[in-house]
Amino acid sequence: MIVTIFTECVKSKGLGHIVRSSNLALFYLRLGYKVRFLVRGGGDFQSALKELEYTPNFFLLACAWDESKDLEFLKSDISIIDSYEFRLDSLPLLLESSKVVLALDDLGSFKAFKDRLYILDLGFIYKDDTYKDGEQRIFSGLEFFPLSEHFKNINLPKKYDLLICLGGEDVNDLSFKALEIAKRHFKDVCVVLGSAYKGRLVDISSDRNSSDAFKVSIFSSLTQKELAGLINQSHLILVPSSSLACEVLACTSKVIVIKTASNQNALFSKLSALGVKTASMDSLESSLDSAFLSAASFLDSVSPLDSASFVPLHIGTKIESLLYDLLLKVLNLALKASKPKTFRLLDLEAKPFSDLDKEEIAKTLEYRNHDLVRHYMYEDAPISMQTHLDFIHSQKDNLNSRYFLVRDIKTLNHIGVISLTRINLKHKHAYLGIYKNPYLQERVGTRLLDMLCFIASALGLHMLYLEVIEDNAKALSLYENYGFKCTGKLEDAICQKGSFKNVLVYGIEVGV
Repeated sequence: MIVTIFTECVKSKGLGHIVRSSNLALFYLRLGYKVRFLVRGGGDFQSALKELEYTPNFFLLACAWDESKDLEFLKSDISIIDSYEFRLDSLPLLLESSKVVLALDDLGSFKAFKDRLYILDLGFIYKDDTYKDGEQRIFSGLEFFPLSEHFKNINLPKKYDLLICLGGEDVNDLSFKALEIAKRHFKDVCVVLGSAYKGRLVDISSDRNSSDAFKVSIFSSLTQKELAGLINQSHLILVPSSSLACEVLACTSKVIVIKTASNQNALFSKLSALGVKTASMDSLESSLDSAFLSAASFLDSVSPLDSASFVPLHIGTKIESLLYDLLLKVLNLALKASKPKTFRLLDLEAKPFSDLDKEEIAKTLEYRNHDLVRHYMYEDAPISMQTHLDFIHSQKDNLNSRYFLVRDIKTLNHIGVISLTRINLKHKHAYLGIYKNPYLQERVGTRLLDMLCFIASALGLHMLYLEVIEDNAKALSLYENYGFKCTGKLEDAICQKGSFKNVLVYGIEVGV
């Protein structure tokens, strides 16, 4: 499966979208899927990743992807758009070339919802979640923010009273202005400058040894890990109402947020409504002075934001679930496209129950109701033809289970029935079922397991599990000789003829 990130690298736009899209890409990369970045703009994306301390094996290609008309080139299973200036006329082609499209909508440009389009609304542009055909299409909220691993579970001793980190070019030189105001209230301040910063602090060096009452430390071009460290060493943080504010709020509630751009309006209002302390650009000096004054009084005590009145933000708690759901949509589309499908392995053919003809339907019922087969089943009573037909009919569109009749292509003999049930594409596992043709004298268990592992691998599964009644010695011998390992026991799990029996759980890694 291929995941494609459509983004750009423009120095004047900062690194926020690169951070977000990289965090999303890392999720799929850790699951073992291929991730490629199509990057437009004049910036050096590779250098930006290094600056952020991202060194994963992304496939990077600099190109004007929004101008491409090549469907084969754009083709992807999951497409993620994170772009400040996305051309809406590019959307139809991306939808056509992708199974699922997730747009990180900063500008509110996506109004027409298509079947494959989902929106991660990190800017709180939309007033409510939008649904189509009963399915959620817009995901708004801090819980969907893609956090970097560097901002999770860090606890360092405090070193600075205040950290000022306003990022990007900071064209209005708010960093300098904030530092001047901070001198009135704090003794030890650090300032983090963006790589494109050209303001008055460029020529000011850090002064950590000064005997003066005020000390300042100035940093620039920090990696994400270094920035997270400074944040966790600071009592109070001043940040813009951008993605950075979300990262910081995942570490601490002692934050002052300032709106530095017009596209931050919605997030700024949302954070303010949630109880986060804010400062206004319209009256910068007075609002920052007031915010710093009240904050300085609780540097060594509990912040009002840490009190019971503060609403927990739960930043990033739902993003992995959303990304899993998109993955499941793609995999389910693949399953639907492949059903029904007959699998072939060497001289064996596994035919899905939904494709069986009348004679094969009758044979599978006969095998299932045979005393040697049903004796070891949970439901050991014979079933009727109508029950059998209803079950086969249910298999046509069932994505959670698959049953197959296996035959030897050379002899044309049925050798048994196999199944995959409780198929879990999110966690890549399933439970197997197996029984041989009771009229065959030869041993075919290993061949049936070979076919099961082959099908499981084709479906992208990682683990196969099975449950077997503890007194089924022949089955236990087959599974253990094949390589299955016992992973647990279900005490008194089934009752047969008035007697309770234990069930053992076995598992094997597919493809090993």
